[in-house]
Amino acid sequence: MNFGDVEYNNDSINSPQEFRKTSDQWISEGDAHYRSGWYQAALDAYEHALRLTPENMYAQQGKSHAYAQVKQYEEAATSHEQVAQLSHLAQEYYTSGNTFYRLGNYEEAIKAFKQATACAPGFAPAYQGLGNTLYRLKKYNDALTIFDQAIRIDPNYAEALYSRGVVLSTLKHYEEAVIAFDRMLQISPYDAGAYYNKGIALYGLKRYAEALSAFEQAIRFAPNNALTYHNKAKALYGLKRYEEALIACEQALRLAPTYVSIYNNKGNALYGLKRYGEALAAYEQAIQLSPQDVRTYYNKGKALYGLKRYEEALLVCEQAIRVAPRDARAYYNKGNVLYRLKRYAEAMEAYEQSVRIDPTDVQTHRALSKAFYGLKSVGGTSTVPEEVMRLNAVNSVPASTIKMKQHGQFFASLKRVITRVFHL
Repeated sequence: MNFGDVEYNNDSINSPQEFRKTSDQWISEGDAHYRSGWYQAALDAYEHALRLTPENMYAQQGKSHAYAQVKQYEEAATSHEQVAQLSHLAQEYYTSGNTFYRLGNYEEAIKAFKQATACAPGFAPAYQGLGNTLYRLKKYNDALTIFDQAIRIDPNYAEALYSRGVVLSTLKHYEEAVIAFDRMLQISPYDAGAYYNKGIALYGLKRYAEALSAFEQAIRFAPNNALTYHNKAKALYGLKRYEEALIACEQALRLAPTYVSIYNNKGNALYGLKRYGEALAAYEQAIQLSPQDVRTYYNKGKALYGLKRYEEALLVCEQAIRVAPRDARAYYNKGNVLYRLKRYAEAMEAYEQSVRIDPTDVQTHRALSKAFYGLKSVGGTSTVPEEVMRLNAVNSVPASTIKMKQHGQFFASLKRVITRVFHL
């Protein structure tokens, strides 16, 4: 039995009403009239837009140009001044927003960026700043909406496309994230960050070969980023190219010798090569750097299991449970070690605890059924629950009875526990 491996227009159709154009629609109509040389019609359309949104910079600009064409120079100058004032005010709010953002005062940053967009609705960088702030506050869907707005204003705004991809990746919408990064790379084909994050999304899709290619492109443009080598190693590990993964880990460690996850990656590559002793040493280095990182305890236990040092592996599982008492994997791994030690009743207790925390994990259900069958050498008589038989991966045991020699009442109680677990 394997030790558990570790490692995202409400108008009524019956009563026609006058169609109410939005401000943007009036502006579009004004632009069309202006291009056709119908300047007075354009001026009227921009006036309609301004009645709806009095501080709209685009409407003010359109009005200014239309006034100029009908030679109403005095009105044109006034409109130009209003545009300039709004543009200057928007820039001031935008600068304030960036300052608040850098200081970590995100609520004030949001207010400032919103004021900037109110003064200049077409000012894409203000939307970008607002989106970045919302992302920091983990309001991912709101941030995505704002980045989409920035892209509508400027479809070639590379930074907004990049940010959109990052949010989508965070939400585990990896396919859409890859599309966003590809669009960004069409505009900015030498951006290492875009290749790196595209690789992250592809890795999330388990498209390891493509992820590896993206990470290698990122390294080409930014060769001194430890995280890129770290993730390259993960992609290589996914491809079972363990020797190359180990080389990538060593490159990452030269750049970031105290980064815990790289030691975990190095240990995983060594584990894949069945060099369990060296893997154990790498995991122990990781624990020294971060004693509260539960993943490293999983991995250390895995290495000890590979070395057949089961009692020590059991102690490490207990450490993992102390660090993360609500993590189902910790109990699952403990159950695996106890099963290997043929301590079946205790293994069942560990698996049961894992199932309580995560009832959806079929792998743990199967492990629990195997532990139940492991009790076949001890006394008494017990009917195997039907659900256990269905999930049992080993079909060599008949579906009749299991004879028990001792602790009949205790094991009958365990049977009731299993029955309860499998009828959640």
